[in-house]
Amino acid sequence: MELKEERDKLRRAMLTRRRGLSPVEALGRSAAVATAVLQLPAFHEAETVMAYVAVRNEVATGGIIRYALAAGKRVAVPVTDPRSRTMVAAALRAYPGKMVRGAFGIPEPAPGTYAVVAPETIDLVLVPGVAFDTRGYRLGYGCGCYDRFLPVAGRAVTAGLAYAFQLCPTVYPAPHDYRLHLVISEEEIIKTR
Repeated sequence: MELKEERDKLRRAMLTRRRGLSPVEALGRSAAVATAVLQLPAFHEAETVMAYVAVRNEVATGGIIRYALAAGKRVAVPVTDPRSRTMVAAALRAYPGKMVRGAFGIPEPAPGTYAVVAPETIDLVLVPGVAFDTRGYRLGYGCGCYDRFLPVAGRAVTAGLAYAFQLCPTVYPAPHDYRLHLVISEEEIIKTR
């Protein structure tokens, strides 16, 4: 089977499994992941944290975002341009604040309500994914936005947030796929580099 077919098959299976989580189960697992994130030295030391806004039963990030804002950290979330398949880090003043339905149905700050955060000033990036492997590679939705953005945020610690069942022996990485520093699930923190 070709690489793309393997990735597509894995993506479908993982999305089906994630959709099958009950709200209570997703909340409990997400809370365990959030606890692990908030205990990371990289989180405590970070002045600027970038986090995704969770959709479609992804590991929830709302509590992490609110905690980081209350702790006085600068917090950014992605704003994506689907035409160029790129994204910028948008600084939040409050969460959820004025969010609109953005690209791919993901909430993002309304235009004109945020300043763009320079990627090289970000200390920690929390990354979503459909599946992850123990080497730090992730399988996303196929847009490639994070694989383009993360290398520019070169000094940031990058952490994929996952449910334990999303950890796989391989996600069939392509040469352009970005390798994360950490993968954090409700069961473990995997350091990959």
